[in-house]
Amino acid sequence: DGAAAEAEIRPLLAAQTRLLGPANPDVLILRMNLGQAYLFQQRYAEAVATLSAVLPELRRQLGPGHRLVQQTLAARQQAYGSMGRYAEAVADGRALYAISFAGQGLTSFRAIAALSDLATSECRVPDLAAGVADARKAYAASRTAFGETAALTQGVGVALAQCLIEAGDEAGAAPLLADVDRKAVGDLASDPHWGANVELAQAEI
Repeated sequence: DGAAAEAEIRPLLAAQTRLLGPANPDVLILRMNLGQAYLFQQRYAEAVATLSAVLPELRRQLGPGHRLVQQTLAARQQAYGSMGRYAEAVADGRALYAISFAGQGLTSFRAIAALSDLATSECRVPDLAAGVADARKAYAASRTAFGETAALTQGVGVALAQCLIEAGDEAGAAPLLADVDRKAVGDLASDPHWGANVELAQAEI
């Protein structure tokens, strides 16, 4: 509920900024949270502006690989992608995947999700060769680490299917869309409408 989150964050952010200053780490976290609240309301330009303003300070104070830096990159990548600014989404996706991979390895949840999101952005540029390759890599890693039926694996599988459809491989995409637990993946993605991605992909096939 992005609107309710924004309503809670704004007075807290104002009070903390007065008390601690705009560059205090606690204030930076609230500013990042406000950017996420904009994202959840589909106010993408405001999300990008807010997240872009806070990201350099988060990197400087907390370090380039900090989890809050990763969270900020992930939110901005999603906002860029929703605006159709796919090249910028790819840049954020590559930065996020590099941090995740270096910190936890390819079979970690965070690295798999980051690589899958990067692949989606690449396929939309479109850079289909890179996108399909990265989507296959993320899907294989998720199957190994979490199993065939895990919500993460199914979500990554749908991302791979979307790339394959863009590349003209409908036969390869179709099996990845069968028996997807839309609710489980939607819960994981914090998106109650996520299942529409499956229906759209099947319609495109």
